[in-house]
Amino acid sequence: LMNVAVGGNYLGNPSTTAINASLPGQMLVDYVRVYNLTGPLQLSTARSKGKIVLSWPTNIVGHLQSQTNSLGANWSDLAGSTNPFVAGPASGAGDVYYRLVSP
Repeated sequence: LMNVAVGGNYLGNPSTTAINASLPGQMLVDYVRVYNLTGPLQLSTARSKGKIVLSWPTNIVGHLQSQTNSLGANWSDLAGSTNPFVAGPASGAGDVYYRLVSP
């Protein structure tokens, strides 16, 4: 991630004419080195004996989170989840969502 963020006392979304013209407006990069290219944090699913099995590539370091009924901001860590993770039937009514999060 490379960013040319410039801080200051600008409030809201200033117009380009309101921003000081002397601030740098570009980034020159000679090269970028990638040390370890990994796949995206993607879960694979399979069905086994009435349960859902979640798995992800072994070179991905991450942990599972879950959420029920809605896609808001209330994700909970699944402590001790291993790869693969066997998800049993949901208790109660509603849906269960899972995501893999990088540490």
